Amino acid sequence: MTFMLRLVEDSRMRQAFCGGDAHNWLTCEEAELKEAIIKAFGPMMSLLLHKEEQQNQIFDQLSWLLEQYKEDIDVFHVTKSLSQILEVSREYKIPLPKRKFQAICRSLHNQICSHAKQLSKENHDELFYCIVLLARSSPEDLVAFLHAQLKIENEAVRVASLRLLRAIVAADWPETRDKKFLIVKAVKSTLSDQNAKVRKAVLSFISRLLRSSSVENSAAWDMVAHVFREFSVSTSKLGTTLLTQDVEEESTIQTLCIDILECLDTSVSGMTQVLWPRLLEYVVPAQYTGTLKPLCRCLRELAEKKQQEGEEAACLDYSGQVKLPTPQGLLARLLVVASSPYEREGTGCAALQLLKALHQNIHAAVGEMWVVKIPSLLQYTEGKTENSLDHAQWEHVLLQFLRTSLERIDDSAWSSRICLELRQQMAGYASPSKEKSFLYKALGTSLAACQDLVHVQSQIHTFLETTDYMEAPETQGVISILAFSAESHLDLTLNALQEFGAAMSKIKISGLISRLKDYRHGKRVKTRRTLMLTYSKVAVHAPKDQLLSRIEADITGSILHLYRTSCQVLGITVANKDMYLKLTLIQNVTEISCAILETRDSQKFEFSYKLELLGYMLDFIKKEPLDSLASPVRHKAVLAIGHLSKLKPSLTLEENRELLDQCFKSLFPLPPLEKMKETAEDALHLQSLYVESLEALGKLMKTLLEEEPTADWFQEMFVLLETWISSGKEWERERALQASIQLLTAYQETVNSTTQETFDQFGSLIGLIAPYSCDSLVTSRQLVVDCISCLLCIQGQSMNPVGSAEEELRGLREALTAPDPEALFQASSKMARVVSEYFPSEQATGFIEATLDGMLSASPTCATAAGLWMQIILKECGDAMLDKVPDIVTIIYRHMLTIQEGRLRQFLVEAVSILAHHHLQAVISSLLSKSLPMDRDITELWRSLGGDPLLATQVLQILMDKIKTPTSQEGSITSVADIDRHFLAAAEPLSATCAVFEVVSALQLSKAVQELLPELFPVLLQQVSRTLGQEMPSPRISSRRLIRKELHLTKGNPCR
Repeated sequence: MTFMLRLVEDSRMRQAFCGGDAHNWLTCEEAELKEAIIKAFGPMMSLLLHKEEQQNQIFDQLSWLLEQYKEDIDVFHVTKSLSQILEVSREYKIPLPKRKFQAICRSLHNQICSHAKQLSKENHDELFYCIVLLARSSPEDLVAFLHAQLKIENEAVRVASLRLLRAIVAADWPETRDKKFLIVKAVKSTLSDQNAKVRKAVLSFISRLLRSSSVENSAAWDMVAHVFREFSVSTSKLGTTLLTQDVEEESTIQTLCIDILECLDTSVSGMTQVLWPRLLEYVVPAQYTGTLKPLCRCLRELAEKKQQEGEEAACLDYSGQVKLPTPQGLLARLLVVASSPYEREGTGCAALQLLKALHQNIHAAVGEMWVVKIPSLLQYTEGKTENSLDHAQWEHVLLQFLRTSLERIDDSAWSSRICLELRQQMAGYASPSKEKSFLYKALGTSLAACQDLVHVQSQIHTFLETTDYMEAPETQGVISILAFSAESHLDLTLNALQEFGAAMSKIKISGLISRLKDYRHGKRVKTRRTLMLTYSKVAVHAPKDQLLSRIEADITGSILHLYRTSCQVLGITVANKDMYLKLTLIQNVTEISCAILETRDSQKFEFSYKLELLGYMLDFIKKEPLDSLASPVRHKAVLAIGHLSKLKPSLTLEENRELLDQCFKSLFPLPPLEKMKETAEDALHLQSLYVESLEALGKLMKTLLEEEPTADWFQEMFVLLETWISSGKEWERERALQASIQLLTAYQETVNSTTQETFDQFGSLIGLIAPYSCDSLVTSRQLVVDCISCLLCIQGQSMNPVGSAEEELRGLREALTAPDPEALFQASSKMARVVSEYFPSEQATGFIEATLDGMLSASPTCATAAGLWMQIILKECGDAMLDKVPDIVTIIYRHMLTIQEGRLRQFLVEAVSILAHHHLQAVISSLLSKSLPMDRDITELWRSLGGDPLLATQVLQILMDKIKTPTSQEGSITSVADIDRHFLAAAEPLSATCAVFEVVSALQLSKAVQELLPELFPVLLQQVSRTLGQEMPSPRISSRRLIRKELHLTKGNPCR
């Protein structure tokens, strides 16, 4: 640098750079030399510029430097040299000639605007640095230049100019700080430009302006207002049909607007004066809904700052120049937004926070309550998400907050005003939407709080008369308004409904075709449906102490009148095929029933319409098709029946039985779910309907059991299920088993948990259900596990804990998914052993009866499983069944008549043998008690005992004892009758003799006969001698013998 300064001090060198010699090296065309000259130009001219006598010459040379932008060279060095000269000019306050200043501005601006060359990053940064230097040297001139450029209707020119103005604001030098007003004025000339790039550039400028250290005296509010206008414009455009590129552009602009508002720093000097209270203008209008989160945050911060300044500073001046929303408008808007707390990234919570900050500007009476209540509302939403929040409960809490607030305010005029505000804001919400739905409820709540009955009546009549009943969201809205209004104005609301209904009925429709169309699809039928729903919703919301006096004549009677009228064509009642009308009446029944049950005197109240409404519900169920599941009528009607069943008068057991039977007949025969899905338009909807239908059935069974919590009724319900459990159609069995687990669970939760009575149905239910552990459907097999687990829990409440058994059963669940029958039989057998530990021996007969009944109707695998279960239970629990042996043998013997298949008969035969191992005497006595002559079944049972090597000898020994034992009639002849009996052979010895024959015939080892022959032969001879000359006992003719036609009595052969 010292060397360069010496060169500058040398007059000959100054002459070389600034005099005529300069022309020679400035016109050099050699590329490398020219680049070197350009690089040196800036430093040398900067050193000379502080010499006043050289300034004019140097400024003249600047033209050559600016011309180099047009050359095919690296222009960064041109910009760098220029910046060096401008730095010296600013530092030594050397003013540039105006024309030269303009030339530099144009050259720099053209470089930034030009698309001919891609600007390198370093050149881009240097160009902007030059502009900042110019702004510091002569800010007004530069702003004027850029303002003039902004007036040129060219996208590139305007975008470049806006970027340069943004850079000047961002630099925030003292020289430019007080020129922000001029800069903003320049930018405002482009605000009407609809070019997307220009609009984004403007927003980018505004973003930087509002992040300045101060916004005082800068017309910043105009820029803030423009952000809201841009957001509104983009929202409108996105609501129309746009090209994909345009959609992306508008979405980007919206994002820029939100970013600007989110970055607004209310602590910036002058920001409070700029924003308060004018930001409130944008809270209520619907087009700014997307900006509400940052808007609420800013306003809350501003309101809190004003409160710190004092109560007077915080109070809004509603008579001022700023057009502020009314307190009622703010409350209405913010409360409706809060109804969806997680929408738009938590806008609802921000709205509640703002409401708290504005409490003294809403009404003085709510301040104390809101300071406590709103934080608790916010706390309720913490830790929850859109999916986990109970929206119904949240709405209820907010409506209670509104109701309490209006009661605190206690001003009918104020309440009337909020009603009008809510109504005016309706158009600002999408239809349908959660927020609009809440708005209707808030309006009804406001009417309920309003004590100006004339106003309330006027509003109700207006809504009834102006609602478009062809639009579902509107009809739902008017229902909500009247229902919530009825919380305080029940009589007024019911009178308005009746007056409107009467007026509607007087309107005549001319023309046959028009009347037919109106019946099916017209406004009148939809209006009637709306009125029906309104009546039942009014019942739900009516004061409980007033409901029962109005529920029959005024509510239920009106609903039925509207329903019957809707079922008439030309005055003639026709069958109701309108699904929506059915669903409407079903909803009426559900809501009315629930409303009555919530009253204090519900168990004393005799609902006279109960049977009539039940009749409608059952009729709807019966008329549902059994080949498809297309509508929710079926499951909703089942639910309605459940609610209605809880009302008085109670139904008889037979009525309940018929009711449940009809529900089973409506659901179980439906085709398999997968088959229904094949023809369904919406498979997911069908799946949902199917699940809801079975759940509804479960709820109904639980309700009926709660109303009649007795073991007998529980048994009756299972009797109805039994037919379906043993159905030949696997899908019907699956549904019946699902219903079984629902019924068992209900029994466990109601009857068993409260009475702790002995569970007498355990054995019979195990016998009924267990065989289906080998069903063809995996789901059915697993449902059986669930049923047995539940049965064990019920049984275990009066016995030992069953925790380990449940664990074992859960482990067998997976085993029951195997496709191999043998694997299924093994798993099922393991289940039987688990159950045997808890099996009550006194219920053995019920178990055997149910098991054998199931054999007759079950599939081969299930029948085999039944046999396995019977054998295992008898093996494991037979010791305790002594007193049940005669009954068990009788049951088995009776079923042998109908069970003819060889493998299954073998189970029966083996069951008697297993029982004989435990109680041989009792089994033999039971078999001997059967009448003579022996039939094939008894013969088979005796032979089975003879075929068992462990039993055969013992059986023969006992039979010999039976033959040897003298009968009571021997030696006691005292009358003619006794003489007749004397010549009649004794039955038991005869039976024993016949049994010996069958046992000996079945003996597998001749050695056993040889060993017993010395003792057996004399006994048989004795029996022969005893019966010589005697007649065989007359056989008892039974139905089984008539069926077999084996009544061939043969004298001389007592065994045949």
